[in-house]
Amino acid sequence: MKHIFPQYEIPAFVDETRQILLNPCLEFVRGALEIVQRDYAAEAVFRCLRTGMAGFSADETDELENYVLAAGIRGHRKWKKTWEYRPAQRREEVLEKVNDYRERLVERFEPFAEKMRKKGNTLLFYATALYELLRDCEISRQLQERAAQLEADGEMGQAREYSQVYGILIRLLDEMAELLGEETMELQEFTEILEAGLSEAKVGVIPPGIDQVQVGDIRRTRLAHVKVLFFLGLNDGWVPARGNDGGIVSDMERELLKENGMELAPTARENSYIQRFYLYQNLTKPSQHLYLSWCLGSSDGVVMRPSYLVSNIRRLFPKITVCEEKEPGSELWQTTTRKNGMQYFLYGLQEARMGKTEPEWKELYRTYALDDEYRERVRTLVRAAFSRGNSRQLSFSASKKLYGEVMTNSVTRLEQFAACAFAHFAMYGLRLRERELYGVKPADLGILFHRSLELFSRRIAVSDRDWTELTEQEETILMEQCVDEVSEKYGADALHSDARSAYTINRLKRILCRSAWVLHEQLAAGSFRPSGFEVSFADAGNLETVNVSLGEHGRMHLQGRIDRIDTAQTIGDGGI
Repeated sequence: MKHIFPQYEIPAFVDETRQILLNPCLEFVRGALEIVQRDYAAEAVFRCLRTGMAGFSADETDELENYVLAAGIRGHRKWKKTWEYRPAQRREEVLEKVNDYRERLVERFEPFAEKMRKKGNTLLFYATALYELLRDCEISRQLQERAAQLEADGEMGQAREYSQVYGILIRLLDEMAELLGEETMELQEFTEILEAGLSEAKVGVIPPGIDQVQVGDIRRTRLAHVKVLFFLGLNDGWVPARGNDGGIVSDMERELLKENGMELAPTARENSYIQRFYLYQNLTKPSQHLYLSWCLGSSDGVVMRPSYLVSNIRRLFPKITVCEEKEPGSELWQTTTRKNGMQYFLYGLQEARMGKTEPEWKELYRTYALDDEYRERVRTLVRAAFSRGNSRQLSFSASKKLYGEVMTNSVTRLEQFAACAFAHFAMYGLRLRERELYGVKPADLGILFHRSLELFSRRIAVSDRDWTELTEQEETILMEQCVDEVSEKYGADALHSDARSAYTINRLKRILCRSAWVLHEQLAAGSFRPSGFEVSFADAGNLETVNVSLGEHGRMHLQGRIDRIDTAQTIGDGGI
């Protein structure tokens, strides 16, 4: 209903109570409490900032979040210290900006957090600290401004919600303070009480005008002076609604309790009578027309039966007619406004692509083409409908700007191009990158593995000892030293930030120690010995195999590394 009526430009009011738990004001409160409870966890901080009520714009929040995730900022101690870590591909001025954002956030939330961290506080103390945060952030003023903007945009329902939510929150805090103000409790208990109150808070909205369609249900909505009534959803199980089966008290026990003066909820039989009363009351309201509607099937294709009420009415009025609604979209008579006419226009556009056009559709097209609001949108749709895919390749000048005069490629990059040319273009041409996240990635482990093994091999080479002369214990000690040295230089904080990272390093050591011993056994069984480690293709000079000519438009240089080169000295020349 909320989406259909605006399409036809029909003013409508939906009579319902709204849950306000996800209102930005309440999300701000819950986020602020979560910041304290989770010690400035990134999820809690940005849950609060995303509401737009903490004094940060959306762009500032995005920039701060990107840095926090890339630098692994955790805990209020890191938020209070100046940030010095600069993630890859970040400029120095970015570091200055995020430090400014950090200072603003700490200045706003740290006084509140210090109060809430104290142990043995009363509920009144917590409620007062929360109110002071709301006052310092001017939440009331921000809500009033948003309500005024929504009202100017015609969103009367949301405007009334925003105008009421602050008063509901303050009343809830007052009631909590009045009932449990002097009770000593932990912050977690205070949060749970507040959450319980907020989850039950609802906003009732009165109709903003008279000349509009009113949408409601048979129990809640009270209608007067109704000329036309559309009764929707007359399906079996919906009207009347099915009662809840079961219960711990039987009907006989209910009668006994009722005789002894106990007030009980209506029985299933009483509920059926109440529903019949509401049905009678609503069906007799309209003075001119009554329309009854029911579904033939559900959204998942299950056939649905009409309510028994439909057969009763058809028996009372045998000359009544039943009309089956046609599928929307292909009927011109359903077009009543420019907004909902777009559905018929798109349907006609599909037909026009196949060479079929109706005069009515052409007239609708002309109407849109003359309308300043829709002209550009319609032109875009027509171009998209009749455009053909451009199979031309990038021009050589564009390729040179993207990839350079000499294309430097690796085997991985060529495999990426063979698998998906567009993915190669996005990654290496446009240089798109995923958001950087702090932590140890699989690619990092691969680099650590190669560098540790390379360092291990070079240490053996400079020691003037042969691989086969080392004992297993000596290899283990040397390999662990190499892993520690490499991990200290590569990744620094990320590889030593928590217990999980320490476990990853220990696991890498175990794998490399086993690998070193396997290599030891392989070398002992033959005459080959390692003579090169991580040998780059660049050392090959101008070999044609790594410098591929692309004709008059340029050339491609292959780069990469050979993990290890083994040689064996024979009677003649050495064998690789």
